[in-house]
Amino acid sequence: MKSTDESADYIGGISRYLSMIENFFFHYMPKKVNLGGYGFFCLKIYTSQQGENEIKTYGQCLDFHYRKLNFQSEIFVRQTLQEQLFFLLDIVEKILEELNSKFEIDKEKFDIALKAMRANYPLKAEQILKVSKWHRSRKLRVNFVRFLELTGESIYYLILDKNNVILKEQLIKTNSSVYDASYDFKSSQWDNDKLLVFDRFDKQKLQLDLSEYLDNS
Repeated sequence: MKSTDESADYIGGISRYLSMIENFFFHYMPKKVNLGGYGFFCLKIYTSQQGENEIKTYGQCLDFHYRKLNFQSEIFVRQTLQEQLFFLLDIVEKILEELNSKFEIDKEKFDIALKAMRANYPLKAEQILKVSKWHRSRKLRVNFVRFLELTGESIYYLILDKNNVILKEQLIKTNSSVYDASYDFKSSQWDNDKLLVFDRFDKQKLQLDLSEYLDNS
């Protein structure tokens, strides 16, 4: 999801929330969603160039150009976060209804995500990344966690003992994205008592030495 408007208010407001709404859709929506047989979906919302909505398809891509937005940036920026979120969710719901009238989509699965996002405001979620690992001794575990909320996301790690007591919590990255979580935290392995984390190109991104925690456990 993205905007095509060039104003600072728009980029700083709607564009940020569209990105976070996309992330929460992934979080709440059931897996294996059919979108008319297309593998990729891009939603573009216009505040200028108003007119009829357009749907463009090419290959496995489905682009929706939403041009029927009644938007006033000076009103939007004065709204609460909840009002801004619900305003944008209403737009997404209208777009899904239009798509459903033209394609065979799993609209009920999108509806599940829309309902969950409205019901769970303020939106917050955590995802334990797959690079999380137990030490071979089973005395300690390192969890890498992606924390997501409406205003942004971050990645941090926890060192836990065998009873799940937190020994250390450390922020790694703020203003992160779903791409950081999947690209920069692709795999991990132990080198004795050091946990090494690699990105999708197998380049080492992080090293955690757990020696002092193992000595005291």
